[in-house]
Amino acid sequence: MAGKSVAVWTRGEEGEDQTHEVHINYWRLEGGEAYWLSRMKFCVCKFVGRKLRAKTPKQDKLEFGFWVWAPNKVSEASIYLPLKLERGDIHDCADNFKRSEISQAIFNEPVTITHGAENAPVIVAKIDDEIYTSIFLFEKLPNGNISENELMIEEKGEGTQLTITSKAIKSAVAADDKSGKLYFRLRVRLHSGSPFVSTIRPFDGALQSGYEEIDYIDFRINESRSLPRDVQESLRKSTSKLRKISFLTAAPISLGLSSNDAPLHKMRVLESAVWGGYMKNLPSHMMVYHWRKDWKDSTAISDFTGFAKFAMRRSGRGRVLKYLFIFLLLSILSSWLAARIDANLGAPNTWLDFLAEQETAPS
Repeated sequence: MAGKSVAVWTRGEEGEDQTHEVHINYWRLEGGEAYWLSRMKFCVCKFVGRKLRAKTPKQDKLEFGFWVWAPNKVSEASIYLPLKLERGDIHDCADNFKRSEISQAIFNEPVTITHGAENAPVIVAKIDDEIYTSIFLFEKLPNGNISENELMIEEKGEGTQLTITSKAIKSAVAADDKSGKLYFRLRVRLHSGSPFVSTIRPFDGALQSGYEEIDYIDFRINESRSLPRDVQESLRKSTSKLRKISFLTAAPISLGLSSNDAPLHKMRVLESAVWGGYMKNLPSHMMVYHWRKDWKDSTAISDFTGFAKFAMRRSGRGRVLKYLFIFLLLSILSSWLAARIDANLGAPNTWLDFLAEQETAPS
């Protein structure tokens, strides 16, 4: 499907040691509750806001961990997304790495965290006193958004290009010139109707107290035919080799994986005690599905496609209440129609007798 691919690339000096990895987490949060139900709850709570506390409907989140080797040779690192974004939709996740349990969970390594001066732009992760990587902290504006000096946002075709600037990379290298790896992690808030997830519901679902709903995730990276031409050109001129892609989907356990296009690297139950403070509004029970693609014989990865289909049984109090509400509306409508017919044509016995008289009357 044209225009649905993500792209990642860098610009800078050519070099054999210049490579990068991409870690992508798709947090499927909307799937835990029908969006119409969460919206209805939100509107009702907002209407009676003095008595009830309104909760924002759950929205899916997409996270990019961009890992650059030999950052001193990189001038810019870019991500293209096939959707329109504003600066307020993008969040820097680096502050979470100050917690060792989060850093260990993300890197899957026994790292310890050190943080230098109060205004230092990097957090340093070490293993056995050896620097493992540095993690960049973006400069924030007073409203909490990332400064445009370190993250540029521009429209490209029907999507948005995020560019980590030369200023950001140089300040990270200057703060920790001993580290050969630099890590960025950005979170994007996805509004309902994201290009990566499609939902299929039965035609008569509204008339049923329960039905099976299908979600499928179609996630593509660096697929040239699905990218704007200028993004294709930037990707072709990238100075760094893509050495690894990790794609993880975290979804409510009620969304059972029914099929996927490639063997899973691993799957597990999400550790809610660890991740609950990292991601807000997590459902109580989540599963993580992990796909991975590595380079072979130092050959760069050209592209990646992740496809997964989930099935979920929609039922429960919300569905039953909706079903009863529709039934009540139909009952009221039928009573209203009966009353209108009675008012215009008389009682049923009267107008049926009238029709019978018409049939027996001589012509």
